[in-house]
Amino acid sequence: MDNSKCALALWRLYEQLSEDGFLDEFPVEFIDPGEIKVDNHLIVFPNGARVELTAMECAIYRLFLRHPSGIRLDARWQHYSELLKIYGRESESSDTDWKERRIDDLCEDDSAHFSSHISHIRRKLQAVLNPVDVERFCIKKHTGGIYRIGALRR
Repeated sequence: MDNSKCALALWRLYEQLSEDGFLDEFPVEFIDPGEIKVDNHLIVFPNGARVELTAMECAIYRLFLRHPSGIRLDARWQHYSELLKIYGRESESSDTDWKERRIDDLCEDDSAHFSSHISHIRRKLQAVLNPVDVERFCIKKHTGGIYRIGALRR
């Protein structure tokens, strides 16, 4: 097993043990959400790696940066106004009705748009970051159905 696969397996084990209550915290340092910079659809990670996202992907990532404890996808309507405001700043369109329809579609209960955008973000992170950092900085499902960015200090 190469080093990156071994490190990834250890990260997943530590993460699971922590969520199950066997460890108080990871031996890997958590970071504050402000240590991840977001500027003009570009996410800049603490190690200097840069990932370019679409306006919608960037709005979703910003939403999760603002909520380090996570969000249940089935409760995303509770964040509708916040997401609309974030997307309004990210989108280059001046058509507010169009922006609202995009967020409506994203928050539809039977829609897979939200999950699809999370998958796209993950693939973009995989193209730039090492496997352990992908796991730390991607938005993914954790215990209790909560989606969050694992590396963030809660």
